[in-house]
Amino acid sequence: MRPSLKWRGWKQWLLIGVAACVSMHFAGRRAAADLTILFTASTDYTGAVPNASGTYGYSYPNDPINQNPNIPAISPGVTLSPGSGGFDGNFVGPLPDGSTYGPFGYNGNAGGSTGWVTMSYTLPTSGSFQLVWEVANVINCAGSDALATDNIRINGNLIFPFQPPPGTLPAGFTGVGNYGTSGAVADLAPSGGEKAFAWMDVAPNSMNVSPIFDTVDGYSASRLYSAVFSASADETITLDAAFLTNDGSPYPDYGIVALQSVPEPSSLIVAALGAIGMAGYALRRHLARAGCS
Repeated sequence: MRPSLKWRGWKQWLLIGVAACVSMHFAGRRAAADLTILFTASTDYTGAVPNASGTYGYSYPNDPINQNPNIPAISPGVTLSPGSGGFDGNFVGPLPDGSTYGPFGYNGNAGGSTGWVTMSYTLPTSGSFQLVWEVANVINCAGSDALATDNIRINGNLIFPFQPPPGTLPAGFTGVGNYGTSGAVADLAPSGGEKAFAWMDVAPNSMNVSPIFDTVDGYSASRLYSAVFSASADETITLDAAFLTNDGSPYPDYGIVALQSVPEPSSLIVAALGAIGMAGYALRRHLARAGCS
């Protein structure tokens, strides 16, 4: 019996969709070579000692002892202020979804927040760019994590203002997982005199999106993508980020900020990034890991 036209049409669109996803996936892989890593922080302080404030330290730029070894190192030319530190052990939150962080921590980690870290990078070439933020829980247990961002500027000029709830993200922003905007919360006021900041968070047992940075042991993530913007060589992009956590070593949950160079047409890369993120959602049942003891 010949397949019905309805069935044949469904199969045709399925094959087209798969081919499109594969094409966008490889476009995304090619674009990954153009990533500039602006910020990393993780809860893995294996081998670390308490810092001057008595809390366990993390480090950034990437440190093979005190940092998740499966995320990329901060790129050459990026400067951070402060350049390293520890979680402050303070209560942070709640975010608009009700999540709070610290001071209890997990496994000896004071938890809380890194506080705002300002990153700066002078562009070596002109072009179109996109910012990518990811926060990830790398094992299906223990505490939750969040990544906040604010004060995105080029040569000192604010390019993406955020509005507090019930405000929306700036035009062209997209995301996967759990994300939104917030006004000031305990221990984390908006930076740079702005009214609000953007956030992403992730909790254990929430396998909705697969991480794209730690692909070795990443379990669950949330991500945010900025609108594509243009900038010229020798212009400087600055922004602030803060990593919030209830977790601790040896579970190297992380927050990361990257700058993506977007070849023309920019819509191809934007679509590819979205497809990669949604692939994690589609595969969630196949990527679950055993819980920890």
